Amino acid sequence: MSPLRVAAYCRVSTDREEQAGSLESQQRFFRELIASRPDWELTEVYCDQGISGTSTEKRLAFNRMIAHCRAGLIDTVLTREVSRFARNTVDTLRITRQLTELGVNVIFLSDGIDTADSDGELRLSIMSSIAQEESRRTSERVKWGQRRCMERGVVFGRELLGYDLTGGRLTVEPEGARIVQLIFRKFTAEGKGSTRIARELSEAGIAPPRAEKWSSAAVLRILRNEKYAGDLIQGKTFTPDPLTHKKRLQPDPEKLVVIPEHHQPIISRELWEAAQQELARRARIFAENSRHSSRSWCSGKVVCAGCGGRFFRRSKTLKSGKISVSWRCSCGAGQIRESVLLEAVGLCAGLLVTSPEGLLREISEELAGLGAPREKHLSQLREQLRQIERKRLNLGKKLAEGVLPDEDYLALLGELKRQQEKVSGQLDQLSDHRQMCRSDLVSYAEKLLSFSSPDPVLIGEITQQITVSPGKLSVKLKGARPLTLTWSGKGRGEGFSAQFKVQDR
Repeated sequence: MSPLRVAAYCRVSTDREEQAGSLESQQRFFRELIASRPDWELTEVYCDQGISGTSTEKRLAFNRMIAHCRAGLIDTVLTREVSRFARNTVDTLRITRQLTELGVNVIFLSDGIDTADSDGELRLSIMSSIAQEESRRTSERVKWGQRRCMERGVVFGRELLGYDLTGGRLTVEPEGARIVQLIFRKFTAEGKGSTRIARELSEAGIAPPRAEKWSSAAVLRILRNEKYAGDLIQGKTFTPDPLTHKKRLQPDPEKLVVIPEHHQPIISRELWEAAQQELARRARIFAENSRHSSRSWCSGKVVCAGCGGRFFRRSKTLKSGKISVSWRCSCGAGQIRESVLLEAVGLCAGLLVTSPEGLLREISEELAGLGAPREKHLSQLREQLRQIERKRLNLGKKLAEGVLPDEDYLALLGELKRQQEKVSGQLDQLSDHRQMCRSDLVSYAEKLLSFSSPDPVLIGEITQQITVSPGKLSVKLKGARPLTLTWSGKGRGEGFSAQFKVQDR
């Protein structure tokens, strides 16, 4: 009779040195135990280090062991106790039942449980419930201890730009602090947006913290972080279930630990408050401008050839439960399915990719034709920015001389900031449009063609305008001449299909 193929599983929940020693002891124990039994044959000792037992999702060695059981490579699994196997009762019972169905029994040595015994599952459910409750209590004790530390001012988390975190204390890191001050100054004094600030930081060769490049989100996180004003707010997230470890935002402000003037600030209180007011103002403007906007890839890009108006989006639910989206013109010229628009743009992109030389020629001709007026417009916008800056300097001079009251200064400065932001946005948009080139368009189109169905996000990036007339579409992609397609459709509901024919190229 061939010996049983026996595997062992052991785990420690931290990476600390003493725990690593414990893991080595466990491995040695299992190897010696299995070697002492002539009817057993060691397959492998599976080990997870620094992994919690409340969930099996991230335990790589554990999941590999289960896979080997399913492959028929293991007959018996040894583990020290239920709490080492899993502290989640549901996981414990589910996995042991699966293994039992595969003919694999699990032996919990310290608890004296063998799932092959008739009362094995009953005893296992009792012990795993006890282990789960102990895990919950441990979690509560840890949370209680952390909160007491927070109330004493101990900082939890990781280092952030401008500060070093050592022993729960924040100390200013000069080089990072200068970057933080630069970001706040660009946002408040210079009136620049987060996207533009991110671009300027990248162009200046300033490396972002824990990322490859600066982003708008990274800039906004810095502008909203109260630590830069010297305040400390902790407990912003909490873990409602110790078994899943998933964090959620704390909805109750009273449960936050707030300590004003906790550490040395990097920016002044006045600058912090000015930045928060400006963030709130821009958020209101964005909400007002986007209240009635649609999130579709072609919003504002579908135009009626008859009246010149923009199409609006309509959707309905089919009998199957799926959503059908169509676009209509207010003049009553008819409607067109969004799926038809997607297919048409995908077809045009594919045609451009198959003739890159022609595409390059089209882009070159378009840029040559629009280059002069566009450059003139760019010059005008740059001059407007210079005039706004001169006005800002003049305001500061009048304030310093005492000629201009503080209230008038702030009101005029706010108006100049709004003008500067508007002109800067126009300048950025125009400059970005100039940078559209053949390689970008070909890259987009190649990505489109790699999908089994056209991807709306990518299509939206390359589409400039779609002009609709009865049975005809004129598709204008960025950087290329319009392509005219005739089309017809047949079928109804989910059985609808469209056929296209290129009229001219």
